[in-house]
Amino acid sequence: MKIKGKDILPIVLIGCVLMSLGLKNNDEQTISLKIEEHYGMPPPGTSLDYSPKTIVEINGKTKDAEEFLSGLWQRNRPLFKDAQMHNWGPDAGYTKVIFIHGKEILDLGSWHRGDKPTPNSVVTSHGIEALQGRKWAEVLANDEKWYLDFRKGFDAIVEESLKFQKEHAELSSSEVKQARMSQAQVIEVAKKFAQEKGKNLFQHQEPEAFFDKQSGAWLVGFSKIPPTPGAHFSVVVDDESGKPLELYGGL
Repeated sequence: MKIKGKDILPIVLIGCVLMSLGLKNNDEQTISLKIEEHYGMPPPGTSLDYSPKTIVEINGKTKDAEEFLSGLWQRNRPLFKDAQMHNWGPDAGYTKVIFIHGKEILDLGSWHRGDKPTPNSVVTSHGIEALQGRKWAEVLANDEKWYLDFRKGFDAIVEESLKFQKEHAELSSSEVKQARMSQAQVIEVAKKFAQEKGKNLFQHQEPEAFFDKQSGAWLVGFSKIPPTPGAHFSVVVDDESGKPLELYGGL
């Protein structure tokens, strides 16, 4: 796909916004968490989708996410005796956790989170054990310490990350802004501002306006006729006040 000059402006704006927020690129990313639900072997002849489903995906690209993941790692990493621990039965469904922190990868898998709806059995380090009138706590109290720590850390990672992801998804949706101005209104404001700054608009194509729902600002891009490297410029307009904020670029 060929990128036109006018298409570069919103890309440049996004790049500037990312840099101003101090976000890391993928090469610099040092902490992330992904949790999947695996549903086991499907019954013969079923038409249901048994492919794995991602239920949590958090990358440490923002300060909040990085602080959350760092704290989650520090609290729970000591509970796992090995970096790779899997505990599930053949053909069974299970939950998989991939937690990356620096150069260390925590690769965990367990089927115990599916035992909570089961009133007559509990998953232990040795497999599924019948309760036979006993309570969960009684059976698990006799299990090995490494497994009790494993369950504790595993559940904490899954439950806390699900809560964090839900809270921040709700916050993100509530922060999305709707434009009050029309594109035509924004373009008129941007044209007037550009002329006040000494720009000859007869040498430019009709501008296009792009609205950023997160910041609530418009970017109006002006391309010169004929296209001239370095001659493109843009005007930022605040949607709430209707006032131009800044002019970027241009010869």
